[in-house]
Parts: sequence; structure tokens; C-alpha cells
Amino acid sequence: MNHVSEPLIRLASRVDAIEPFYVMELMKQAHVLERAGRDIIHMSIGEPDFTAPEPVTHAAADALARGVTQYTNALGIHAAARGDRAALSRTRSG
Repeated sequence: MNHVSEPLIRLASRVDAIEPFYVMELMKQAHVLERAGRDIIHMSIGEPDFTAPEPVTHAAADALARGVTQYTNALGIHAAARGDRAALSRTRSG
């Protein structure tokens, strides 16, 4: 039987200075709010629990056919963000 008393990998002490993965912290806070009764739409991590609408799948297929396969800017697509804000304003106001 093989007993390992030492870690397989020794990490540098500077590893302790690495900041936490903030999206995980965001997810933890969202779960706290859910347990408190808040209705939370999770958009921070993981896969959605619904299928994309048909216009989205058509746009994705068109983008693939045109060779548009690179990642977006880390801050997102500004036009899409404006559209998202407008849609949320219409559906969540009042």
C-alpha cells in the first residue's frame, strides 16, 4: 500500500496572495439571496437551464458560417449590453 505523507506538488508561498475567484463569491451571494426568498436569475457562471431561442441559434449558425468564432471582449458586446438593459427595463420595471 502506498502512503503519501508529502503533497504531490509543493506550491510557492506566493500562492496564498492570489485573490479569490470573484465569480464564485458572486454565486455564493446569489445563493444566500435565494435562500432569503429573492428571485435570482443566474448569469454569472455555468450553463443556462434553458435552450436558446430560435433567433439566437440562427444568429449563431450564421456567425459560424461567416467564420466569426473569436471570443468577445471580456467586458462583452456593447450593443448587446444596451439591448439587454433595455429589455430588462421593459420587463422588470414597476
